Amino acid sequence: MHNPISAGKALGSRPDMRFVAGIRPPLRPLLLLISLLFIGVFVTPALADCKQAEALLDKPAQRLQVLIEQRNRLEKLLSGRLSASFDISKNVPVALDRELDVFRARHELAVKESDTDSSEIPAALEDCPPLEKKWNSLQYQLSSEKDLLRQQQIQLYDLPKPTRQALVRVLGQWQTLYELQKEADQWAEKDAESPDTVALVNQVNQWIDLWRDATRNWLSQLHHNSPAGSDSNNIWGLTPQVPNADEAADWVNYVESHSEGESPDLLSWLDQMEAAESALLRESSKWRNKKIWDLGWAHFFKDLTKPRSFWRQLANEASEAPTNLFDAVTRPFIREYRRSLRLGNRGELLSEWFLQTLALIGIMSGLMRFARTVPGAISRIQQNLLGSLQHKLLLQFNSAFMWFIKPNAPWLVVLVGTNLIAYYVPAEWIILKWLGPIGTLYSVFRAARVLLEWMISRTFTRSGQFVPTSAAENQAADAHTVSWVVVLCFLSWVLVKGTGGGYLMFFNIIFNFALCWAGLLWLMLRYREGVARFFLFVTGKGKGKNLDAGSAQKWWMILIWPLLFVLAHIVDVVLNMHQKLMVFDTYRSISIKLMRWRLAAEAKDEEGETEKDETLPDENYREWMLMDEGKPSLDINILSHVLTPIQLWNKDKSDDNVLLIVGDQGSGKSTLLNSLQEKWEDTTISMLRIPPKTTNNELLFSLLASHLGLEKLNSVSDLVKHCDGLEPQVLIIENTQNLFLSEVGYLNAYRLFNQCLNANIPNIYWVVVMHSQSSIYLSCVFNRELRFTNVFKMPRWSPADIRRLILSRHQGSRRTLKYDELLLSASAGSESSSIRAADSRVFNILWEQSGGNPQIAIQLWVEASRSRERVVDIGVPAKPGNTLLKELKDDLCFIYASIIIHKSLSGDEIMLVTHYAEPIVRHALKQGLHLGLLRRDETKRYRIDPIWQGTIISFLISKNMLWNM
Repeated sequence: MHNPISAGKALGSRPDMRFVAGIRPPLRPLLLLISLLFIGVFVTPALADCKQAEALLDKPAQRLQVLIEQRNRLEKLLSGRLSASFDISKNVPVALDRELDVFRARHELAVKESDTDSSEIPAALEDCPPLEKKWNSLQYQLSSEKDLLRQQQIQLYDLPKPTRQALVRVLGQWQTLYELQKEADQWAEKDAESPDTVALVNQVNQWIDLWRDATRNWLSQLHHNSPAGSDSNNIWGLTPQVPNADEAADWVNYVESHSEGESPDLLSWLDQMEAAESALLRESSKWRNKKIWDLGWAHFFKDLTKPRSFWRQLANEASEAPTNLFDAVTRPFIREYRRSLRLGNRGELLSEWFLQTLALIGIMSGLMRFARTVPGAISRIQQNLLGSLQHKLLLQFNSAFMWFIKPNAPWLVVLVGTNLIAYYVPAEWIILKWLGPIGTLYSVFRAARVLLEWMISRTFTRSGQFVPTSAAENQAADAHTVSWVVVLCFLSWVLVKGTGGGYLMFFNIIFNFALCWAGLLWLMLRYREGVARFFLFVTGKGKGKNLDAGSAQKWWMILIWPLLFVLAHIVDVVLNMHQKLMVFDTYRSISIKLMRWRLAAEAKDEEGETEKDETLPDENYREWMLMDEGKPSLDINILSHVLTPIQLWNKDKSDDNVLLIVGDQGSGKSTLLNSLQEKWEDTTISMLRIPPKTTNNELLFSLLASHLGLEKLNSVSDLVKHCDGLEPQVLIIENTQNLFLSEVGYLNAYRLFNQCLNANIPNIYWVVVMHSQSSIYLSCVFNRELRFTNVFKMPRWSPADIRRLILSRHQGSRRTLKYDELLLSASAGSESSSIRAADSRVFNILWEQSGGNPQIAIQLWVEASRSRERVVDIGVPAKPGNTLLKELKDDLCFIYASIIIHKSLSGDEIMLVTHYAEPIVRHALKQGLHLGLLRRDETKRYRIDPIWQGTIISFLISKNMLWNM
């Protein structure tokens, strides 16, 4: 009998066949049936679920597509690449011309930006990894598109309100023209056999395309906050290239030749096209003019230097201004007339215009007649008040108020009345709407006339001059003449601003200013004697007839008379009002209280200074003693040593024209130079301070040329050649140590400066001032090139000099000086002698510790002082010891030595001259600031603190890191 198991073992390389072979043939169909059932029950439902779950991706995919389309449309809007069918109402969720809606939408976007947009994966996708991956990808894209769309909407909402309003108006016309173009194309399809119709539609479409191109160019720059003036000019220059709508097609001939056929409302088309043209021209002109105006006067004068482009733009403005003015005036009438033609009521419209004209004339005449009666009514009211008021002060106030209101009442009545009527008149009454501008212009004329008459009259009456009736009539006539000048200026400004003129606005301002200035100057020259006496009266010279009126009529004063005239009247009015109001007890008491408060505040400030001294005495005393400006400085008797070589040079007794002054920081070099500039009067003397660090030859030549008033210098020979014509002068070069850095390649400027000193320039005496340690270093480096014959080293101050300097500053602090008990313990027979001994001892110690350096002495004095209330206790002065310095590493010592050699260095310069890495330099600087060894000024340059100067220099010399010469 055959063994199936052994047979299976025999099939060693095919286990699946062994299994199948081991199954009896009747069982094989059963096993196949079971496999099919397993696939149907378990595998097929899973595949069906994934297909069903795939439908969940449709919604986010559609949402993504919608967001992409919205973003693209907004991007096209912001970049000016609009499609012909763009509709702002369908692409922007809020009305951009409504400020409140925009604010709310902007706030909602800001809130959404702070929210986290999290979307959970549906449970149906968790068992389908490919679909889950697609879901995550879609969510990521949705989030990105939402962020981009939010940013674009925020950018749109953040536009200025006028920009958004202009955008709404022009895009409204964009949609109108799109509907018009569709209507024209449909009409052309219906009447395709008529060549006139097709030609007319083509002409309309061409005009619309030109309008759209100009609009796109304007929109592309609209959202920029500050485009350059040339950009705004270029964009605006495209707008006039759009022809007038009535010239876009031969409307009249077509209407006459096709009057009987069915055609659309061509006049309506023309109205729509003219409205679009007007909106684009008006908004682009306003945008361009605002950009030019925002750039200011400096840019206007800068554009004047480019005559070709400037005058071309100005000519465009000038040529467009009359057209814009004519269009602005006539367009409402033309629109209403065309509408009446469509409706067939042209006669009614003409009758309505005639009645509106009569109403305008009647209302204006009635208001003017009523305005003339107002002063009389005010006079009657004033008389009634005079009968009822008993208080003298009230009578005076009533008289002054009525005196002001009566001459101004007529033009105020006309101004208010005409503008109120024009405001409430319906917009369709276009003629009556002109009531406001006409009334405003009339009111400006009357107001200018009243003001000028008042100023001329006041000029005579305030200075005590009698004005006869004939002279008063002449004054009124002259004021009437100048008033017309004011009205002309006002009208020109309104027209230029309203018709769109960028550069014309600047020219108009200059023209109006010059015209008003000339008119006022002409008026003043007509009454020059009275005006001069008024000036003398305002300046406090009185009203005497013996006054010299010619003293106020100098030729240079007459040129600025209009300005002086206005200022004099303002000052006189303020003083006169103050005097009149002083009659009231309340005003007088308030004035007295204000005066008392002011005096008390001044006294309180003085007391506050004393109180500050008591509350923060240490800080204030320290600041007072260390402050250089405004404090008494000691002029020690060393100036003669500096003047001697200069005097010998000036008297041609010596050819040596170089003096080197060297000294440590705080040794009194600046005091010496200030005294030298004050005392030397024989020739011109000036000072050139070398900025840090001037190591470039070109920069050194630039400094010398700029200071000496010479042309550009390229070599020492140029300096010699240009200095031949100079007058003899003394040139002080301060901070000469700034001409070098102790590094290869950074000593050229100082070598060049030495060449300048050695050159034959007899007209200049060089006074070179240098830090002593820098001088020592440079003497070693340029041993063979230095030729300083006259070298003056700042001497050590004596104890008496230091005492005078410190006590002179201390006396200004208004504090009492008290010495420490240790200093008072010196042997003396009385208290006064003890104080004298302490005084002598403390300044001897100061002199010894400071090495005769006044700045170090002041620092030591401040460190030894303790301020309490108004008393200063002085202890034993002591400079820092070198114990802390001994613990410093050599790297830090080299860094501090480099600072001493150069007097001051920045962090980058320290790394350059020491070749140390930045961490080492930063550590050294921090360590130095922590120890009080270094100071950092406002320019972030580091220098040795004066109180440490002697200690660290001695320490570094002992370590052979500095020279001692």
